[in-house]
Amino acid sequence: MKSKLLILALLAYTMIQGIACNKSDSVSNPDPVTPPPSPWEKVVTSVSGRIFDEAGLPVNGAVVTAGTSTATTDINGSFSFKDVSLYKSGGLISVEKSGYLAGKRTFQVETKNQHYVSIRLIKKQATQTFNAGSGGTITAADGTTLKFEPGSILNASNNSNYTGTVNILFQIIDPTNADFAENHPGSVLGRTKAGNLNGTIARNLMYVELTGSNGEKLKLNEAMPA
Repeated sequence: MKSKLLILALLAYTMIQGIACNKSDSVSNPDPVTPPPSPWEKVVTSVSGRIFDEAGLPVNGAVVTAGTSTATTDINGSFSFKDVSLYKSGGLISVEKSGYLAGKRTFQVETKNQHYVSIRLIKKQATQTFNAGSGGTITAADGTTLKFEPGSILNASNNSNYTGTVNILFQIIDPTNADFAENHPGSVLGRTKAGNLNGTIARNLMYVELTGSNGEKLKLNEAMPA
């Protein structure tokens, strides 16, 4: 009887070991998982479009940038790029013209497709000033205020502290405007963890541009938010 019990025990032990080994094998050799596409993947595509002012008139001589390429709009406000390399999940078109806020548009890029972009530029309002060393409070045309702490301004080129006079352009963009989709200076897209772009809803939008007394670009110290 003891020998039979011993044999049964050995058989049970062997079966458990076999199950444990199989379980271990399945864990150590999982099915391959396909990683999500990188949001920084670039593709070659073509882009054309037109640049207008707030009145809907074409803007001549605006500088348009796509990736590492630049173009200048003609008398009809038109521009075009052929075979430019842009981020697939967020191609960026930037526009600059003296006297206007910088215009930007982000869009989902398809390889070799001809994309069309229309952007309306907003005229700049008068700039205000404050001293970077002592900080200041700036008021927009609609009464919105923006407060800067002392020592919160940096040189954009090297991140060094800036202590001189700050020229600030502070404008409120109305998201309820019928032309908001074309004339907002930026993008109302948000990126998911998977790298995809989704539309967002803009409740309030402020445009802030900081420059130094010599025209140098400035920025806010992220450790001291306004």
